[in-house]
Amino acid sequence: MEGRREWTHGNSINVTPEGNYLVSFRQTSTVGLVDRENGRFTWKWGPGEVSHQHNPSFLDNGHVLIFDNGSHRRAPNTNYSRIVEIDPANNDITWDYRGEPPISFYSYQINGAERQPNDNTLICEGATGRFIEVTPGHQIVWEYINPLMADSGRLAGGSISGQANAVFRAHRFAADDPALEGRDLDPTRYANLNRILGVS
Repeated sequence: MEGRREWTHGNSINVTPEGNYLVSFRQTSTVGLVDRENGRFTWKWGPGEVSHQHNPSFLDNGHVLIFDNGSHRRAPNTNYSRIVEIDPANNDITWDYRGEPPISFYSYQINGAERQPNDNTLICEGATGRFIEVTPGHQIVWEYINPLMADSGRLAGGSISGQANAVFRAHRFAADDPALEGRDLDPTRYANLNRILGVS
């Protein structure tokens, strides 16, 4: 399945509101909470439930949101991706999103999901360069596909043409976010690029 040179592939670490660590290990399909003081796991979840996940994030309700890539999912299931929200108190999946049919939403590597202030979820389907926003009721209310192609190489989505539009992660910034202060966000600066790419 995967090379042995990196047997866990830690792909995410986030600090929780309590100052502990929310970690993700792709190769072992494990997400966990680690106590900052003693380095021990206080919660672990994933093997047999998710497969090669990315980007776990701690939600305001204490749950954990995870992009479950679905690579090497155990039979009889096919490979498909999904977003899952887990309650660490009882390991229940309290919400999920997947394509219909499931294989219509699949990205074997990278990716991310981010809960929005309006309770929708922004999803980056990384290998395909696709971003969607879905409601709690699973309705897609916004979709964008990255039009920029680049040499794909070994790790960027790979295609017959040698080109890919893969995107590692997406984050939504509010118009009044301090990170945007003083930045020129005038879309007309990119009018020619958008014209060439056919983006309106």
